[in-house]
Amino acid sequence: MKASLRPSRSASACISVSSVTAASYSLGFRVAIIASIRDHAASSSRTGLSNRLSRASAWSLSRLASSSARRAAATQRRRVSAINTVHTHHGHPPPGRSETARRRLDTTRAARIDRLAPLLHRRAAELLTTGCPSGLFGRRDALVLVLAVTGMPFAQLVRLRRGDVTVDAGTLVATTDGERFCLPPEAGSAGESPAVAVFRRWAEIQAFLDQYPNTDLLAQHLTDPVEVEQGQLTDRQARQPLLPPIDRWGHLPLVPQPMTAQSIAVLVRDHLSGRVRARTPLPLRKQRDRDDDLLVTLETEVHLDPHYYERGIAARRHARDRLDGLADVFDDIEDQADRLLDDLLSILDNL
Repeated sequence: MKASLRPSRSASACISVSSVTAASYSLGFRVAIIASIRDHAASSSRTGLSNRLSRASAWSLSRLASSSARRAAATQRRRVSAINTVHTHHGHPPPGRSETARRRLDTTRAARIDRLAPLLHRRAAELLTTGCPSGLFGRRDALVLVLAVTGMPFAQLVRLRRGDVTVDAGTLVATTDGERFCLPPEAGSAGESPAVAVFRRWAEIQAFLDQYPNTDLLAQHLTDPVEVEQGQLTDRQARQPLLPPIDRWGHLPLVPQPMTAQSIAVLVRDHLSGRVRARTPLPLRKQRDRDDDLLVTLETEVHLDPHYYERGIAARRHARDRLDGLADVFDDIEDQADRLLDDLLSILDNL
C-alpha cells in the first residue's frame, strides 16, 4: 500500500526562538514516509515522485523527529538522513537541515541558542547608534546579533539580501533558502519586536547611502542624524547584500558584497566575550570658512550707454564688409593646393 507524502506548511510557518509545538505522529505513518521514499526513489523520474518530494517539509520532519521520545536520537537522525538524501538526489533542498528539524534533533544546540539569546539581545542594545564609525559598526553589528538569536547558520546569514528581511505585524521576518526565521514581540507585548527597531536603524543607513553615496555625508548624518525617507526597494536594491563589510574608516564596498561567514562568526564571538575593540572617532571634514570680506558683490541693476546697441550693430556691419571676400580667398587657396598635388603626383609617376 502506497503512502502519500503530506503537503508542506513551511512556506507559511515561522521558525521562532521558542520551541516548536510537539505533535505526535503514529509510528506507522513515520515508517510509511521512509518506506515510500526508499521504495520509489529509483523510479521517481518516471512516476513524478520528484514533485511529491518537493512538498515534503521541515514541518513534517520536525514532527517526525519529536514524535516519539522512546526512539533514540541516532534512529531519528538516520531517518532524516534518508529523507535528505532523496531530496538532494532530486535537486531539492534537504528539509532535515532546516532550523526546525535541527532544534528537534540536536536539543543541546537548541538549549545553547536559547541560553545565549538574552545575552545577544543585551549586547545588541548596548551598541552605539551615533558617531562615526562607531555608530555605523554598532547598527550593523546589532542586526547581526539579533539575527543570530534565530539560530540561523552563519552561511545562510551572509546570503541575506536587503529584500529578504521584512516586518510583518511587529515581527521581524528573515527569509533565506525558502525558510522563514521570525523574531516576534515579547510575550504579552502589544508593540513591535525590539529586533524591528534594530533592523530599521540599519535600513536607514542603507537608504541614506542609496540617496547620498558619500562617506563624509554619512559621517555627518551619524553625528547629527536627520530623517531619511525609506521607500520601496527597487529590484537592484533588494538584491544587494544586507550585511556588507566596513573598513576602519567607515567605507562600505563600492560594489556591494556580503561579509564572509567566518567574519560573522568572529564578530558574534567577540561581542559575546566582550572583546570588541573600541572604534576611534573620525574627525569630520572641516567646512570651508566663509569670509564676508572676500565675497564678490554683484550689482543686479546695470546701466547701459543709450548708444550701446547702435555701436554694436555698426561694428557687426563693418566686420561683414571687411570679410565679405574671405570665402573666395579660401576657394582660391584650395584650388592652388589641388594643382600642386596634381603636379606632385605627375612627378612621382615619371620616376
